[in-house]
Formats: sequence, C-alpha cells, structure tokens
Amino acid sequence: MPFIFSSLKTVRLFFDGEGGKKLNNRLDKHGMTIINWWNNSFRHFTDIKVQIKKPSDMKGKKYRISSGGIATDIYQAFGASAVVVPYGELYTALQQGMIDGTFSSIDNILDQKQQEVTKYLTLSYVNSVNYPIVVNKKWWDGVPADIRKNILEGMNEATDLEWKLSEELDHKGLEELKAAGMHIYTLTPQERLVFQTVLKPVFDKFIPIVGKDLVEAAIRVEQSTK
Repeated sequence: MPFIFSSLKTVRLFFDGEGGKKLNNRLDKHGMTIINWWNNSFRHFTDIKVQIKKPSDMKGKKYRISSGGIATDIYQAFGASAVVVPYGELYTALQQGMIDGTFSSIDNILDQKQQEVTKYLTLSYVNSVNYPIVVNKKWWDGVPADIRKNILEGMNEATDLEWKLSEELDHKGLEELKAAGMHIYTLTPQERLVFQTVLKPVFDKFIPIVGKDLVEAAIRVEQSTK
C-alpha cells in the first residue's frame, strides 16, 4: 500500500502488533505459519534527470517495476508508464535511457550500482519491503510448547538484530550514495500528502484486496506515532 507508513518505527510497530498477528495466520491454509517479520527497508523514487518532488515530475516518463499489480497503478496515477525490467538488466536500462528511473530500496540501488547512471534519489518512503519468516505448520504444531517458546525467544532476538542491521545499512548506504555524487532529497510531510492525495483511488482500489482490517490497523499505527 503506497505511502501508508512514514518510518521504520511505524512498520516495526505494525508487525509486532495487531497487524502482524492478523498476517501471521494467512498462510495456515497452505500449510505454513509465519513466526516473525524481517526488514528490507523502504523503496524510494529515483530519476536519471530530475529530482522528484511532486507527482507531475513523473508525467510522461517510464519507470522500472519488477512485476505488475499495485506498482503499475501507482505510476499510472502519476501519468507515467510502468515497465517490467528484469533485475539484472536494470543498470543497462537506466544507462541507455530505456527507463527514467525506479523505486528501489537503498541496498538495491547500491547492489545494481544505479548511482553510476542515476543522478537523483528522492527519499519518499513509497512502501516497505518485508520478509516473513515461515515454518511448516504441521511441524510447528507438533513442537512441544517449551521448545516452541525457546525458538520464538531466539527468533525475537534475531529479529531485533536484523532490523538494527538493516537500518544501519540504510544509513551507511545513503552516505555512500552521497559520496558518489547522487543528489538526495527527502519529501516534506506536505509533499507526501500531495502524493497520498493523487494515489487515493489506487489506495482505495487495493483495500479490499489487502484487507480492510489490515489497512485500518496500519493507519492506526501510523497515526499513533504522529
């Protein structure tokens, strides 16, 4: 869901609270259970020519996405085109001007060396990428309660460390991108509101797909941190 969270703090609160509890059982019918969530941080807008500060800055342009769905709707709302480009071909697509930019996490920008062919990064916190830690449900249900408790305690410690390291990598990565000459801009709350307003039809479209209860839980968490 675009622009639903504005910080890692709110994302973590969501997964540790009501939202995470609602999500954790969603795979039970497929024989899997989620026991925690790890972080890959937020995705942000990049552009090879301009600093994106408002939706109209993307009008008429082409931006890379990994697959269809909500990402396509997001760019269409801005008057832009979403182009599916394989991850390994992203650098070449940017270098040759086949696309104008992406929305990527900091580590993905560095991993693909996008800073060599992309001048502008806007810290927009479009959406967060998070990984569920999944176990086999049949096995998990058969684990004795005391051992399950120990596993969950260990997983919670590992999760705290993973989120800490992920945040540190983001800070370190931003410094590397600045040193490489990338122009970095952070959207103001007022500028984020403009994006949220433009994307409201997209947001509303996906509420029944994601689940109204989950979306409302996320909104409550975000509002509680204001």
